[in-house]
Amino acid sequence: MTKANIGFWLSLAAFIVLFGAFIASGTVSGMERDANIYGGPSELIFPISGIGALIAAGVAIMCAVKGRFFKN
Repeated sequence: MTKANIGFWLSLAAFIVLFGAFIASGTVSGMERDANIYGGPSELIFPISGIGALIAAGVAIMCAVKGRFFKN
């Protein structure tokens, strides 16, 4: 395994975890808003995990491209 390959798998795992947190916190914050509860911790976690998932996906794509086209 090359460094790019390991980076790809680690980034993919981070993306999966962050995307799951994004979905879960979005669901919880939606239920809180439906119950007229504002300012809960899920409203803070929701955008942070979404941005983190986008960054992890970008890193995974960069590692995949690097591993495919630039052999170390």
